[in-house]
Amino acid sequence: MARKAYKRRRNNEGSITQRKNGTFQVAYIVGKKADGTPKRVYRSASTEAEANRALLELRYQHARGDLLTAEPMTFGQLAARWLELREPTVKVNTIVSYRGLLAGHILPVIGGLRVDKVKLSGLEDLQAHLLGKGLAPRTVNYAMWLVSAVLESAVRNDLISKSPSTGLQSLRASQVRPARAFTREEAQAFIEAAREERHYVAFFLMLCLGLRRGEVLGLRWQDVDLHEGHLTINCTLRVAKETGYVFDSPKTVNSRRRLYLPPDAVDALRLHKENQELEQATAREVWRSVGTVITTQVGTPVHPDNLRRVLSRICARAGVPKLRIHDLRHTHASLVLRSQLVDDKVLSERLGHSDVRFTRQIYQHTYEEQHRAAALPMTALLGQE
Repeated sequence: MARKAYKRRRNNEGSITQRKNGTFQVAYIVGKKADGTPKRVYRSASTEAEANRALLELRYQHARGDLLTAEPMTFGQLAARWLELREPTVKVNTIVSYRGLLAGHILPVIGGLRVDKVKLSGLEDLQAHLLGKGLAPRTVNYAMWLVSAVLESAVRNDLISKSPSTGLQSLRASQVRPARAFTREEAQAFIEAAREERHYVAFFLMLCLGLRRGEVLGLRWQDVDLHEGHLTINCTLRVAKETGYVFDSPKTVNSRRRLYLPPDAVDALRLHKENQELEQATAREVWRSVGTVITTQVGTPVHPDNLRRVLSRICARAGVPKLRIHDLRHTHASLVLRSQLVDDKVLSERLGHSDVRFTRQIYQHTYEEQHRAAALPMTALLGQE
């Protein structure tokens, strides 16, 4: 049977072509490729009526913005473009963490895939692969958030109509590895051993106030009021390869906070300031201070790695487990929670967390101890003990 001849349609109306086997091909132009040639989407139909309905549906989807209008890219190409656009808006350390996760764990698995070929099943496989490599569940969640952010940019740029990450389930909070911390006895042994170090006050503040390492190293005397007994976290210190020491804004909006000082913290800071003034008098013209509380013997800021080396020395001297510097912050939170003297909302704000739920998740093991302790027998509730 001879194929039916179709009247030529005007531009942008699409076309219907009957194949040799009697079926129909519907084509519709949705944009242009990188080389300027038309980009078409195609549909197949068994009958002429189906073909006409398919063409009408393509016109409707195109008018609604549901059809792709750009040439597909690989996930790796899109990730590179996403990083380039994000770089001016986030901190250097954040971009470094993005690049590390992408290059080390994500791109080797899905970097070569076209973004329109990335499926939910593939993302679930990637998630399982990262867990199998030994990454912490929290790190895996961070990596999958990064993948999702890149794919959402593909949606905004009409590379895909819907992100496959929408249905991806995050790892449960119970799978998140609990924070490590000293016991009360270990913390006491640690702080006593730290007294022999010239950076004693740095470790005291991290353990007493829960400061981050960048916060304590970036703390300046202008942000400390010993008379009123408080300090303000206005900046952090980081080290950049190109420019050296850099004062940066705090990690989040909530990280910029005022902390009231207990009397022993005021005493420790006063003594530290006196010792620092003696060092300045000895160093004379060699002194190169930029106003930080924690300095070298010539007034310059202290490199974060140096503080880490001192921590190892103190742990060995005290005979306590070697933890990370950030675990001093965890120790502070755990000790506060166990004392039950501070409301968890207040603790969350003092730590600079954006949400009290985040605090509860990180210190879930400590909250469970409180719940077990709250299981009081009836005799205790009635005051019969």
